[in-house]
Amino acid sequence: MNTNTNNNNNNNNETPTLLTEHHKSLYQHLEISTNFGFEVNVEMIARAFPHVYNFKSQKGNYSNCPLLYQHIDELNASNEIDKIIIKNNNKFKLGTEQEAIDYYNKMISKAMRLLVKASVVKRKISKHGQAKLIDNDFNYNDPLSFIETFITTNKGERK
Repeated sequence: MNTNTNNNNNNNNETPTLLTEHHKSLYQHLEISTNFGFEVNVEMIARAFPHVYNFKSQKGNYSNCPLLYQHIDELNASNEIDKIIIKNNNKFKLGTEQEAIDYYNKMISKAMRLLVKASVVKRKISKHGQAKLIDNDFNYNDPLSFIETFITTNKGERK
């Protein structure tokens, strides 16, 4: 682990990070586990750090320890940590080259899906107030109707 906090290199791509001693302990825990050849799950980490994490056993694909996921994201975003922590099905480990590439591609794919959804919302917002020349059945609208993208709130309703 590179724990050099001296940011004298004026590389604009790097942002200084503030990792706590706990972050470093969590990273070391993951590093040791990975070196022994196994992944650790949320419950195992919560048991190793009971003073930090409160594990909530629950069914489904819900985060049962949000603070842990936040800390993992902070470690991955840190310039102090050179390795990449792979998150997969509530398990964590340091990634090999191929695992890191696959993890990156998965993140890009997820970001692209969100970008497509955001572009649809932006398109709908930009259509607000435009006249509809034809309806959904390709019939001419007479009289003209207008696209109403937004709801109007009733008096007394909270916005």
